[in-house]
Amino acid sequence: MEAELTFRSYKPLKLEKGMWFINKLYPNTKREQIIIKVLDRIPNNEDDAFVMINGWPMEPYIVHENQVLATPQQIAWWDDCDPDSEYFSDITIKQMEDVINIYGGWLDIQMECQDDDDECQPTPVIMEGKVILTYYGQSEEYDEDGEEYNEDEEEEGDWEEESDDEWEFYNKKPSNDDENHIKEN
Repeated sequence: MEAELTFRSYKPLKLEKGMWFINKLYPNTKREQIIIKVLDRIPNNEDDAFVMINGWPMEPYIVHENQVLATPQQIAWWDDCDPDSEYFSDITIKQMEDVINIYGGWLDIQMECQDDDDECQPTPVIMEGKVILTYYGQSEEYDEDGEEYNEDEEEEGDWEEESDDEWEFYNKKPSNDDENHIKEN
């Protein structure tokens, strides 16, 4: 299911190694890019100056229609959608930057259905405490057997008719507005 990678700032008591900061390269140009910097050493008694330059630290969240699907602690396993591999890897900073800069913050999150009174209540698949993510649109390239998906081979009886409203929702184009996926409290 499509979801959005967002970031929220927070005010810590003190700066610590491993905190994330968001920076823009080439702001307000066609080459503008978002980069994630990880604090690798604590500034020497200059927390205020560091925050004035770099802003408050940020935490990643995965959201869909204003509902949080994954918290920072649940982010994340990365699925390369390789049908020959059954393993996931930890998501990297580079993959998150690609999601932001190439896909406008949009990605796919694996969901499963929890049946409740004959209605599907999709929830994120959580494996060892983490959700499973991949690039936006990439998870649809393979069917459940790992075979490459071919739209022409789909038989008419294999899918249900959808209303026009449902069809519009599924074909919604993600926004390329970088400001939509970097949010501050």
